Amino acid sequence: MGKPEGSRLDRRLEAKIIDIVDEAANGTLDDCLETLRAGLNRLGCGIPDGDAGRKAAYETALRYYAYARERRIPLESIRPAETIKELPATVLEFEGKTYFIHGVVHAGLSSRTRRTVRDACMRYHRPAEDTYLFYEEMLDHEFRIERGIDFKDAEGIDALDLILYGREKREGVKRPVGYTVGESMDEYEKYSFDLRFGGRAREMLRRTNLPEPLSMAYFSSGIVNRIEGSRSTLMAKTVFEMGGKEIHMIVGLGHEPQIAYFLKGLEKSAGRKLLGEREVSA
Repeated sequence: MGKPEGSRLDRRLEAKIIDIVDEAANGTLDDCLETLRAGLNRLGCGIPDGDAGRKAAYETALRYYAYARERRIPLESIRPAETIKELPATVLEFEGKTYFIHGVVHAGLSSRTRRTVRDACMRYHRPAEDTYLFYEEMLDHEFRIERGIDFKDAEGIDALDLILYGREKREGVKRPVGYTVGESMDEYEKYSFDLRFGGRAREMLRRTNLPEPLSMAYFSSGIVNRIEGSRSTLMAKTVFEMGGKEIHMIVGLGHEPQIAYFLKGLEKSAGRKLLGEREVSA
């Protein structure tokens, strides 16, 4: 697929597609892609039924979504932070409880960046203040985390799954990366490894995938994505069931939007209203 045409008609269509994406993202894993397909067909897209049609709907919407975000938030306008005050995060506020989901790249980082993450983790675990840090398995070794709670005992992913996960990662998983507008994936990786560019890296990630649960539904066929989704589900359940006024999670970057989606569903099922959702860049 190429870049959408730049005419005013296409821009009007683009705005409608973004509304349809938002509507579909409020659905469930089971029905969100069908909602997306039906919405696009109301605009005359003519996308067929079935699994192939639902995947085509995702890819069609993603083309417009990525370029629309570039027009609204040009990457060049997101300047690097001069100092790192907080780790990038999605923040979900509910009555009596706030979650900070810190997604981080955890390979290829400089020693300076690892120290920044470690120092933040030391501040985030304060049980006396009803504030707790959870970290994904093995990240304590990567960042030398000395305080907090390891997710590994609660994740329930067996050794065979992890071996298959690692093997498929090494062999290379064929999955479209979407459309990064204005920068290459090499640039994205560079920004991911430098927390000063956290805002830019996160914006690039948003425009390479549609919002959850659409992305999980689209990529649900591969074992890598099933395992990532399973881990995200279990980590979300763990912190949901945990007491505490403030919960911080240090997890792989890909888990952040998934955990946020699952936590919103869990809290909604418990009758707690989402009071606020925001992003912390640095």
